[in-house]
Amino acid sequence: MLKSPAHKACHYLSVYERQGDSFIEEYKLINFDPKSFSIEFGLDLSGDPEMVFVYPLKEEHVRYLSRLLLSQVIFDFGCYEYFLEASQDRS
Repeated sequence: MLKSPAHKACHYLSVYERQGDSFIEEYKLINFDPKSFSIEFGLDLSGDPEMVFVYPLKEEHVRYLSRLLLSQVIFDFGCYEYFLEASQDRS
């Protein structure tokens, strides 16, 4: 389970088609800190402090998350929906 101390959650920017909801791709976020993200955007994470649930992303999140990506992502909120997702660290 993700919340176990033995397993660290890795966070990803996931991209889905707006029409049809098909998965397109995902990008690993490097050094993502749920606490910093929640402070930056005023989120209450009392029920999910590790941010293992899925969170829809908005244009206001792009600048913050772009600093955590290894490659440049061209965001198009008209065609795609973006989500912050977590899974177990595979490293």
